[in-house]
Amino acid sequence: DLHTAYRRQRQMCIRDSTSPIFEWEDFADASSFEIEITAPGGGQTWYSADNLIEAQHQFSEELAAGTYSFRVRGQRSDGVFTEWSNPMEFTVVGRPTLTIDGQHISWNANEDAIHELWISVAGTTDPIFHQKDLTASEIADALETLNPGNHSQLDVWVRSHMPDGTQTEWSPKAVSYTHLRAHETRHDL
Repeated sequence: DLHTAYRRQRQMCIRDSTSPIFEWEDFADASSFEIEITAPGGGQTWYSADNLIEAQHQFSEELAAGTYSFRVRGQRSDGVFTEWSNPMEFTVVGRPTLTIDGQHISWNANEDAIHELWISVAGTTDPIFHQKDLTASEIADALETLNPGNHSQLDVWVRSHMPDGTQTEWSPKAVSYTHLRAHETRHDL
């Protein structure tokens, strides 16, 4: 039955795609399926699809980073729907995105993750700042305290370490140009 697949795994984390493929166990009398993606515990529907013939579906829309609930129900050949499956929570992590505003560095973050920040002078591989245990999603005045010198270009990356031991890819590089009298920022994606 449909509920069996969800008893085995109630939570999962999606890192490689913001439009994941979900699969569920088919049952003999199903003529089609309906799926629904909501905020955890129900509420606003973020995505739904019906009349699905296969016991799998890839979302046609990208989901923003966050936690969602997935559920599915079948429609029998006589037109009667089964009960909805128990909801399965999943988290879309995605790749962090950096923002540099003057001396302030921030990034979008999963609240359960530990973050790793890497800053190096452009064109070098040695970090002038590397911290692996950040629980916040921002650092104020980091660029100023590094004192990289006059007219330095800094390359900045961040990645997240998830509670299950996996990690996201590094963010796209953000570039900061520092000057003694003023600070300008440019983002290269």
